Amino acid sequence: MEENQNGVFRHRRTNFSAVSNMALQDERLSLKAKGLYSLIQCYNGKPNYRLYKRNLLKLCKEGSKAFDSAWKELKDTGYLKIYRIPSGDNDRFKYEYDLLDEPDLDTPSLINLNKKGEVIPPKAPNISKKAMPAPENPHTPQKGVYANSDISHAPLFVPNANGNICEPHPMPNGGERRNTDPRNTDLRNIESIIPSDGSIDKLREGLKEQIEYEYFEENCPEDIAGIETIVGCMADMLTSPSTKISGVVQSREALKTYIDRVDSCTLREFMQDMKSKDLSEVKNVNAYWRSSFINFLRAQELLKLQI
Repeated sequence: MEENQNGVFRHRRTNFSAVSNMALQDERLSLKAKGLYSLIQCYNGKPNYRLYKRNLLKLCKEGSKAFDSAWKELKDTGYLKIYRIPSGDNDRFKYEYDLLDEPDLDTPSLINLNKKGEVIPPKAPNISKKAMPAPENPHTPQKGVYANSDISHAPLFVPNANGNICEPHPMPNGGERRNTDPRNTDLRNIESIIPSDGSIDKLREGLKEQIEYEYFEENCPEDIAGIETIVGCMADMLTSPSTKISGVVQSREALKTYIDRVDSCTLREFMQDMKSKDLSEVKNVNAYWRSSFINFLRAQELLKLQI
């Protein structure tokens, strides 16, 4: 038996491959997810056999992207639970996986345990202020970097866009500067959507679950520092009204569309890309990582459109 028990499946005490009909008949699961579910059940039911996630990947003909996609399906639909357990070694954790016969959406896919093996209840969100409904805006936003419009007071929320001042609907700074102008201090000083009362920790935990942080802890410990940096950058961008990317101020809403699509596959590719960069002369490391990350995500989206 291997000494390192990190990433092991909890053994099922059966000598045959019993596959849940509920999972196989679940219309939410793709064929590849059902195949992965059956494969796990097959190997996890073998006597005197310890099934590890890393070995499971080697059993699949498909690449890591297809595997990660099927794995995420099982998590999102409630069939796969991940137990995060303190290992007692330099504040690190080990992970165990449990594949259920029936989906459980009442508990999160990532379950934290304490040193005694007891479940740590998830922290309740601590948002002090209710979200205010957006005010009605008769303006018609124009898209494009050099957008133009004949509408008398159409706001153009893009760099170098032209637009006339509208007295009934002034800009936050009185209309003297465009909303995307980095000198627009009124825009940049809007109160963050997340209060500074510790609830940002919940946001970071949510981002870690989104990117399958345990995968990097288990398989790429040398990248953890970089992963932590990216998680911090994403949290900052989601809690700030706007963020400067490559010298241009971008709104939280625009950046969120990219961040929401980040997964472990995307992050692995970005980390590989960053290894070829020379950061020796970079003065603001966080700003460089932030801009590099968003630019990488945009390039990936453009690439998908060309395929």
